[in-house]
Amino acid sequence: MRIPPRPLLTTEEQLLDGAALTQAFGIAVEQAIAHHLQANRPVFYSANGQLCMHQPNGNRLAYQRNADGTREILYRLPSP
Repeated sequence: MRIPPRPLLTTEEQLLDGAALTQAFGIAVEQAIAHHLQANRPVFYSANGQLCMHQPNGNRLAYQRNADGTREILYRLPSP
């Protein structure tokens, strides 16, 4: 049995699909971060080129990696 090809989406439909996908990814990331913090694990990310760590206790810290692999806390970030 031959499956007919899917019709092409209009540009508007493609934009709506892209917006929905972006929204779904945003929700998934928020849920993953919450799950990670609830498991008492810090979340590491980069913001404007600065390495950052969000700790389970709510602290957000800017840090740098030293040559020996340790982290050096530079300063506390303001709450969002």
